Amino acid sequence: MPVGAGYSPHIVFSGTEDYLAVHVLEVPKDTQQGQEFIGTIELMYPEGVDYSAFSNGAEFELLEGSRIVGSGKVEAAE
Repeated sequence: MPVGAGYSPHIVFSGTEDYLAVHVLEVPKDTQQGQEFIGTIELMYPEGVDYSAFSNGAEFELLEGSRIVGSGKVEAAE
């Protein structure tokens, strides 16, 4: 998964079909493809978009268009 300033994939939570915009803020530098890690994302439109599926324990996929570039589980929603 490309990471750096401005990387903004879509996130889709399990059980939903909504593509929600996020910014990837933090990923460990040494992360290799296929490796698990803990990272940080930011909701792009928290005021105008329903991100209610973003909650502790929620499973998700990160997408670039229709291509899945990552998947995970929310550890701490703030």
